[in-house]
Amino acid sequence: MHSEFPNYYHVLSKSFKKTLLNRLTSADLPVTGTLIDDANNWFLSRSAEFAQRALIDAFHAWRETTGYPDNAESSTAYDDFNQLLLDPNQRTTLVNDRFPKLGQLQERVFSYSVDAVVEAIERFYEDRPHLAMLNVKADDTIVSLGFHGEETHNHGRTAIVVTTDSAVVVYKPRSGMGEIAIDMVCRHLGAAPFSLVAPTIDIGDYCWQLFISPPATGVVDVPAYMRAAGTLLAACHILGTTDLHVDNICCSSAGLPTIIDGETALQFRLPAGLNLDATDVLASGMLPTVLSRSEFWRHFSGLNFFPHEKTATCVKHAVTDSGTDAVAFLRVSYQHPRPPIVADLQNIDPAQAMGILIESFEKARVQAALSPTLAAYVRDMERVLRWRQV
Repeated sequence: MHSEFPNYYHVLSKSFKKTLLNRLTSADLPVTGTLIDDANNWFLSRSAEFAQRALIDAFHAWRETTGYPDNAESSTAYDDFNQLLLDPNQRTTLVNDRFPKLGQLQERVFSYSVDAVVEAIERFYEDRPHLAMLNVKADDTIVSLGFHGEETHNHGRTAIVVTTDSAVVVYKPRSGMGEIAIDMVCRHLGAAPFSLVAPTIDIGDYCWQLFISPPATGVVDVPAYMRAAGTLLAACHILGTTDLHVDNICCSSAGLPTIIDGETALQFRLPAGLNLDATDVLASGMLPTVLSRSEFWRHFSGLNFFPHEKTATCVKHAVTDSGTDAVAFLRVSYQHPRPPIVADLQNIDPAQAMGILIESFEKARVQAALSPTLAAYVRDMERVLRWRQV
């Protein structure tokens, strides 16, 4: 691994492309320049994150020898540190001694990233005949790859969006039984199959999901939406589902709340899960970023902003590498992206919307309490289902 910042990304990129191409061709897998570029861009973004951490570590090590306070907003300290980095001798002293550890991390990221991409492509072509439920045709080929920005797990794996000739699916390197369990409970509560959960095919230690697109018009029937949300909330509470927030729930093209990440689905609450009313659920902290306060009801599944509200301005610190001796922090101001769903919420009061959700939740809870088949199903899952988070 090269330890000089100016050449870091160039060397990594060239080596990654060559290694990935060799792995794919040796496995006799279809490969295009677009796939290589997509994977390379993801790998470089991960490498940049590690480089950023190393540079931030170097900055704080230097700051501790000065009189600057430990304040992330101390622009003067950043500016002074950046000026020192322009001097090659100073840069060697301040940064390069941090690179042995970074080099080891980058080697691991390099290996894990290659393995993750090859695994996803290989499994797609193996499973392709069985993905018809996700609109994949038997002769589909991969057109492009998209990568989730979340932290990786299971030896560097992460969710990969696979665009084919006729469909968009998501490869997840973990069991899909969490989503399937939520969907089955929703069905017992009257929902159509996979109407409130992304259609999922579980293969064992990995799964495939249909990519959920937002409504084409950007307009949602809020009462219908909140009624469905009440059903979904009841199902999730029965199962003890956690980690529900706007990154894991989206609004489908049908205008319904849809879980796209249910890996923390099974922390069973029967019979207690059937005995709490909606007010208790909303106050329990189970959904801290979704529905814990009534004024935030619209955060459920991407209905984040009233039309008159402004998006928040965020500031982040990144690392820029210009390909010369200049390595510096780059302070970037940007607008938090507005969700694709901006429904006309002016005609419904938030309290009214919450009332619809609570009424729907209570109806589903009563229905669940009276359903011996649902209780039997959940007990059976609790006894035999082998689900794990990876």
